[in-house]
Amino acid sequence: MKIKQFRKMILASVFILIMLVGCASNTGIIEGTIKSESTGEMLADVHIILCLEPSTEEEYLCTLQAKPTTTSDSNGVFRLSNVPEGSYLLMYAMPDELSSTSKEWNGVELSPTILRLDGFGNFVPHGEGLFWEDGWEIDGNIATGSGLSLLIDGYIISNRLGISIMIQDQKKTPFVEVNVDEQIQYDWILMGR
Repeated sequence: MKIKQFRKMILASVFILIMLVGCASNTGIIEGTIKSESTGEMLADVHIILCLEPSTEEEYLCTLQAKPTTTSDSNGVFRLSNVPEGSYLLMYAMPDELSSTSKEWNGVELSPTILRLDGFGNFVPHGEGLFWEDGWEIDGNIATGSGLSLLIDGYIISNRLGISIMIQDQKKTPFVEVNVDEQIQYDWILMGR
């Protein structure tokens, strides 16, 4: 009789262990708010998109991810759950600008190129590769010096995808590092919006 009870206890313990391991998460959460720099208002219906940084030195800045993605609510609040561990560049799409689906943008690699103004007032890549190979539009503050004009603060939007990246102090931003079971709070002010 004791052997049967012992077997039941072992089976129950194994079952519980399997359940605990199965429930363990190797993901994190990114949540926060999104607000317009120009109006100070919270922005609703803004699509939040992740761009994963490569784990090794690569020629590209990051790769757009189809999942997870979310949209800010009427109070500008967003929450990305089940974000795999890694470094991400947060990107966004305004409700009236998004012209693609997650299936279309999934896996698109972005180059780390800086954009500068040419002699005709057009932005061109400075360095190798193109930021958005399909063309882009830019808005924001531009600084000129040493024969080079650079986007300092603002955004760059893809013509084909309708996805924007924010530039602050000449850097693509914001980058977030997601660790297992970590919850990241990011209150975002969109430059030039």
